[in-house]
Amino acid sequence: MNISTGIMKKKSVLLFLLFTLLTISNKIQAQDLESIDLIKYCQHFHFSDKNIAQSAEQEQFLADFFFLLQHIEDDDYKQHAINNLFQEASPYPEAIDFILDESHRYLTDRESPVYNPKLWEFFRRDTRGHVVLDFQYTDEEGRDSTLYTTPLQGDITLFFYNPECEHCMQTIAEYKIREDNSCITDRETIWAIHVGENDILWHNTLPLLPKSWKKIKDRSHLMTRRWYDLEKLPHIVKITANYQVKQAQ
Repeated sequence: MNISTGIMKKKSVLLFLLFTLLTISNKIQAQDLESIDLIKYCQHFHFSDKNIAQSAEQEQFLADFFFLLQHIEDDDYKQHAINNLFQEASPYPEAIDFILDESHRYLTDRESPVYNPKLWEFFRRDTRGHVVLDFQYTDEEGRDSTLYTTPLQGDITLFFYNPECEHCMQTIAEYKIREDNSCITDRETIWAIHVGENDILWHNTLPLLPKSWKKIKDRSHLMTRRWYDLEKLPHIVKITANYQVKQAQ
C-alpha cells in the first residue's frame, strides 16, 4: 500500500468515526421508534440561538432526527415532520442554515452512517411541492422588503442570475426578444433576482432586462447558503401565491 492510499484510508476511518460518534446515539431502541412523535421533534432545538451550528448537543439531536426519519415508511408523515422543523426555524436564518448544511453533509456524504441522498431531497426547499424560504431584497427604487411580505397576485417565476454569468445573460436576452416581439399583455410575472455582490454592476445592467420584470437585489447572501440550488445559474423556480414550488429548473 503506497503512502497516498494509506492517508486516504486513514481519512476515511476518521470521517466515519466522527459521524458515528455524533450520529449513533442510537441508544434509541427499535421499540421506541413508534413512540416518538417526529412532528413535535422540533421541541428539542433552540432555534433562536445564533450559535446553534456550534452546539454539539443540537447537532446530535439533528443527527438522531435523520436516523429516525430513515425508519419512517410514510413519505407524507416524513415530509410533514421535516416541514414542521423548517416552519419552527423559519424566523431564524442561522437555524435554517444549520438544518440545511447538516442535512446535506450527513445525507450526501458517503462516509456518513446515515448516507441517504433520497432523504436529502425531502429537506431541499426549492423542489416541487415544497414551500420556498423567505429572503430579503432591495428593489431598483432602493426599497427593502422580503418575499413573504410582498403581496403576490398569483403564480410568479423567481429568476436567479448574475450579470457575470454568460449563460444568464443569454437566457435574459432570449426572454427580452420574446417580450419585445409579443403582443400578449397578460404575461407571466417574473422576478429577476441578482445574487452577485456587485451593486454597481447590478444597476448598470438593469436596462438589459425585460421591462415587465421585477428587478431586485438579493440581501440574504443566497449564494453562500443552501436555501436555493444556485450551483448553476440561472436558476428558475416557479411558485404559487402561497410560495409553493410548481416547477424548478
